[in-house]
Amino acid sequence: MTKQKKKKKNNECFDAECEELIRKKKEARLKWKRTKLECNRVNYKESRKITTKILRREKTEWIENFLENLENENKNHSKLYQYFTKQNSSKTFNNKENSE
Repeated sequence: MTKQKKKKKNNECFDAECEELIRKKKEARLKWKRTKLECNRVNYKESRKITTKILRREKTEWIENFLENLENENKNHSKLYQYFTKQNSSKTFNNKENSE
């Protein structure tokens, strides 16, 4: 019996532009790893910097819109609860328990 890989759910805050940036960043990394040239390393670092900046901006905008919609609806508290429990699930609470 073979195990099937679980498909990752696409993050709602990332759009096609973000996916394209991530793809280009991966290609730049692979090119640098294959060739070991300094110019390719510089291209990869620049691509990584741009991608990170845009992904942070997109995520921040998505969170702001999400919270604004929740304030306007003021009915659906389960969405808010699900979002924050997903964000804080294991990484935050387990780290606090381990440190005490």
